[in-house]
Amino acid sequence: MNKTKILFTLWFIIVVMILGLLTTIGFMYKKLDKEYQKLETKLLTSGENYSNANSYYPEDNLELIITKDELVSSSYLDELKVKNDVCDGYVLVTKEDVYHYKAYIKCKNYETDGYKDNIK
Repeated sequence: MNKTKILFTLWFIIVVMILGLLTTIGFMYKKLDKEYQKLETKLLTSGENYSNANSYYPEDNLELIITKDELVSSSYLDELKVKNDVCDGYVLVTKEDVYHYKAYIKCKNYETDGYKDNIK
């Protein structure tokens, strides 16, 4: 009976440690994703400002792409990186009744859903 109690206690401790470790790792990834989401917001804001300042808008039902390089060269964006992870990105502008802006980034450790390569 005593051995059973000790084994149960050891298994309980091991399970609690594994769950704690997995929870900690999950929070770390969630925090990192938030950094990338902030970067998306920064790119989006820069693209909106660039578009508005230059009256750079798409025609009805068409798309307009503002690249990271355009934003950097026109001083609307300084850099696009999280820690040492340098990213590429663009802002997609569409018009239906109003203008819609969506930022897309691609980094070593993160990519916005729907990101398309070879956008220039």
